Amino acid sequence: MMTMRRLALWVVLAGLSSLAAAAQSSPDIPGDQTIERDQTVVETITEVAFFDLWRFYGTAGEEYEVVMAGSGGLAPVVGVRAASGDVFASSDQLEDGTILLSEPDSEAILRFTVPFSGELVLIASRDGLDNGTTTGSYRLTLSLLAAAPEAPDPYTDVTFRCQSEVATSVAVVEFGDAGETAPELRLTVWASFPPVIRVGDGGGTDGSPTLCALPDPQDGVSDAPPIISGGNIPLGERSFSATGENMLAESASFSISPRDAQGSVTMTIGSLEPGLGVFVARIDGLQLEGIADSDVVVLRHGPFARDGVLRLAAQAEEGIRLDMQVTASEVEGVAACPDWGLRSCVLRDWREIDIAYGGEALTFDILDAVAEMATGEIEPVSFVLAGGNPNVEGRYTLWLFGALSAGNVP
Repeated sequence: MMTMRRLALWVVLAGLSSLAAAAQSSPDIPGDQTIERDQTVVETITEVAFFDLWRFYGTAGEEYEVVMAGSGGLAPVVGVRAASGDVFASSDQLEDGTILLSEPDSEAILRFTVPFSGELVLIASRDGLDNGTTTGSYRLTLSLLAAAPEAPDPYTDVTFRCQSEVATSVAVVEFGDAGETAPELRLTVWASFPPVIRVGDGGGTDGSPTLCALPDPQDGVSDAPPIISGGNIPLGERSFSATGENMLAESASFSISPRDAQGSVTMTIGSLEPGLGVFVARIDGLQLEGIADSDVVVLRHGPFARDGVLRLAAQAEEGIRLDMQVTASEVEGVAACPDWGLRSCVLRDWREIDIAYGGEALTFDILDAVAEMATGEIEPVSFVLAGGNPNVEGRYTLWLFGALSAGNVP
């Protein structure tokens, strides 16, 4: 993550597009032009025009490399601004936060993955940015290293089978990556209905047993259900408080090792009793491996829950000050607080919600992250989770809160 000083400078550069848009051929006005993938362009950095903007369209998941070769004494630096307006990577800072000094007539190399689809802007500048002194020419090359992965199937099964039972889909969550080091990834669901968990399509490809879990027996539940003690879970018309007796009396859980998962895991939460109901789910075993690491979580409403509200909260492991942050794709009905500590956060109602889990009170606070989706559709929505503290890494828990409505039709 960038230091505050470096970040502030890149934000200033990113916001100067209106000035650059007036550029003609004058060497003293920053350029604002387009660049195509696998294209090389040549331009000049001067004392007055110490940066240029190069725009292109990126698709979420694409991997790029940018090489900026300086000449004539220029010490090159290049950054990239996402469609959200945030400068999320630059050539003058390593993943561990180390600041790199660019030498005159050297090459600045930047590799990055596109977080969300939309217009991206390369910002070509010099070492020191507005405080720099070098000038000269540069060659800028944008290369596509890897295409975006195949888009997930936007359709969710209305029902699915687990052993001899048929469950109605409530929600689908995709989480985890190949970098997870926890012994297992575990999903636990507490609900007012009999919950069922399915992994992937529910069946092994090598004759292995079905990858699903039916409700726990009433006398065999290993984890105490969460109890909402500070207020209602805000889910619109389906808002609820779990303090009532038997509100979340049913449960189910499923665990899988990161090695067996071989990357991300897709789990479907279902119900054996279609109709009105609410649930709370907890995912354990996730972690941020470094200050430049981020995790992508994909959520989908089940067809019979698509007009409801699904809330997500990311909470760092106790004693770890990760300062969780979340951003989301720009979709109508989706809200996220990049930093829950901001006064502008539209989901501040969660500040007063406490959850008692396993006999210990867990309180969501300003260091946690929260997001909400109420799209009315079943298409997937991506959320990116990262840590706001550049000196901290560690594990975190993902909480999901949702509802099933009897009146919905797919």
